[in-house]
Amino acid sequence: MECLGLLSVPYLHHTDQSVSRLLNHYGNFTMTYIYVTVFGVIQNNERGFVMRYSSGVIKPDGVARHLEEEIFDWMERSGFRVMIRKTLLLKQEDVRVLYEYCYDMPHYRELEKFLMSGPIVFYVVSSQEGAIESLNRLVGSTDPKSSLRETIRGRYGESVAHNVIHSTQNEQTLRKDLAHFLTKEQLLELFL
Repeated sequence: MECLGLLSVPYLHHTDQSVSRLLNHYGNFTMTYIYVTVFGVIQNNERGFVMRYSSGVIKPDGVARHLEEEIFDWMERSGFRVMIRKTLLLKQEDVRVLYEYCYDMPHYRELEKFLMSGPIVFYVVSSQEGAIESLNRLVGSTDPKSSLRETIRGRYGESVAHNVIHSTQNEQTLRKDLAHFLTKEQLLELFL
């Protein structure tokens, strides 16, 4: 694993409140290390961190229709805990991080323009296990017309372009999203 830094408790100084909490939480740390990977995501050596989290955005159409609270309530009723939510105005580089996998597709420029047209809410949720797959099931398929009514897109989405919500696709995109949109302090808060 490539590392930007290695936090090994025996060598940490007690100058940072977050580090002090790590020390208090994990104690001696004789065998456990926390890695800050190249993507900035904190993982322990059991891969548990990534398995418990997912992220995404409520898109400008969802924010314009004031659906944020309804969507977050639905997530929580479905067993997720909303850990972080941040209202942002996206720039080109932000959209590229979220949708790098479709950068070469013909509709990308239209998608980019839409996502930069108004505020979005970036969110991070947690669940017991398999958060990415579970959240993607709850979000539904890209086309709301082919999504089940019991999914967020099935209920609120109007079209493929205006489908209200985006959720991360896999562990790699989760790492990139978290590293791009969260501060190191917010990442530490998630870990603790």
